Amino acid sequence: MVIVSEIVFALMLALYCSCVTAATVDIFKNELKYTPVALAHSLVFSTIAGTSLLIFSVLIHVTQDLTSPAYYMILAALVSCYGVFRLKSE
Repeated sequence: MVIVSEIVFALMLALYCSCVTAATVDIFKNELKYTPVALAHSLVFSTIAGTSLLIFSVLIHVTQDLTSPAYYMILAALVSCYGVFRLKSE
């Protein structure tokens, strides 16, 4: 059962990451593509992913709930979905 859940998680993550990458590249013009994409990727991942362990630890300590990091991840996914749905295709 664990292997099946890992496969499902990997598929969902692959679908999400491919859409985010395509959307990020699509936002910028061709002349200015590399630097803004790299900057956006680096800044977001260093601030969100870099502090996630600290945030998870604080959430668990404050709420005394071991599932509280899941709520943080759900909130992050909802914010991402909102941003994706607000994108306009040219």
